[in-house]
Amino acid sequence: MKSADKSLWLLDGKQRINRLVSFIQNGWKLTKCVVYGVDITGMEFLELPEEFRELIEMQYINAYQFENLTVDQRDQLFKRLNSGVPLSPIEIIRSVLGTDILDYINNLLETAFMKKVEFTEKQKEGFKDQELILQMISVITGRSYEVGGKSLLSLALDLRVNGLTDGEKSLIESVFNFLSAAYEEVEDKVVKKSLKKADVVRITGASVEATDRPEVFGHIISSYIASQPSGSLYKATTSNKSASASSVKKGIEILQGILVVDKQSA
Repeated sequence: MKSADKSLWLLDGKQRINRLVSFIQNGWKLTKCVVYGVDITGMEFLELPEEFRELIEMQYINAYQFENLTVDQRDQLFKRLNSGVPLSPIEIIRSVLGTDILDYINNLLETAFMKKVEFTEKQKEGFKDQELILQMISVITGRSYEVGGKSLLSLALDLRVNGLTDGEKSLIESVFNFLSAAYEEVEDKVVKKSLKKADVVRITGASVEATDRPEVFGHIISSYIASQPSGSLYKATTSNKSASASSVKKGIEILQGILVVDKQSA
């Protein structure tokens, strides 16, 4: 983990790494050990058969670097690692993104629209707010409408290597400004019903090519989502497989269709 003073903290695995390095440097001998039917008991690294040494030297050690963690998040991560709890997809994704993109994501979380999206403290500790921003970026830029863990990891790798183009940044800023204006006057009770995590992804997609004034868009879309019963066609896109490309696209199409119908009836 990279800290504010630019130091790197090794949260887990230090003893195993040191032990492996010291063995390769002939620092100790193996105790009773039979591998692939070959007895290598009492051998140092350089005494191993050549093919065994090559196998060891060819191995990779996966290392995840986390940035922008609070002290509490660092301690929680250390506790989880030492209790055998695997890293969540978003934790792995964050380790890939790097400081610049994480800072960019955190800046977007400070926009007026995102401040209206409710996250519990537990969700924030699990980086669900940052995950949502990544999903929104994926949809806004057209990188992918598949917004599950594997797709977001691919996006994170691409962002780490290539970043966002100036055109993409301009579009993202435009969408967030539009959504902030769209929800500025929406009643709190309607906001609460219409800005669930899956809804936000679909609202974002519908806003990219919206031609309505922001306040009109916000009123129509929020009222529609807030009034949808659990068994409606739209709600079905936000429940099972809500991160799949087909569900995201279908939800966006439904919202876009509502905007068209409202124009025709006006």
